[in-house]
Amino acid sequence: MLCIKCKKKEPCIRLKHLGPLCNNCFCTIIEKRIRKHIRINKIFKKNDNILVIGDLCHYLVKKIIKDLPVKIIKTKKIKRTKGYKVVIPWTLDDETNCFLNEILSKGKTKARESAYIRLLENITDEEALLFSKLKGISFKPKKKNKDIKSILDQLEERYPETKFSLLKSINQIKRL
Repeated sequence: MLCIKCKKKEPCIRLKHLGPLCNNCFCTIIEKRIRKHIRINKIFKKNDNILVIGDLCHYLVKKIIKDLPVKIIKTKKIKRTKGYKVVIPWTLDDETNCFLNEILSKGKTKARESAYIRLLENITDEEALLFSKLKGISFKPKKKNKDIKSILDQLEERYPETKFSLLKSINQIKRL
């Protein structure tokens, strides 16, 4: 069996929602997905000041906006710095887990801090871990509500792309 994208190499990565992929094609898909998220949402502009939390986000910001004249500062903890766009390592799993936790525990969602840029919002924890491992970058997923995580994982196992569909629904609800 060959990689479904390049049809040249033996696949090393087999995720249900992506199919069998070689390492290069997997990394390309992840980078394109994040690049598209940045482009569609018009996240970065010329002369922006960007505060980046985490090695994975720092790598992706530098790789994706390499030609744009911006000031990038890497840090370990979130700091409130006026005039800076703060990029946090918030994945698809974090977003869906947080949303469902708010819905199931409180009955309504609270307005989350919109000043933060969730760069990894379109990739799962599993994809982020694989990508960071392939690139030799450190990444550690945040702890989540175990009950909701297990429900989401069971749904994802049975119906691939459930988390992506849930993210689309969350974004539609936010617009209301």
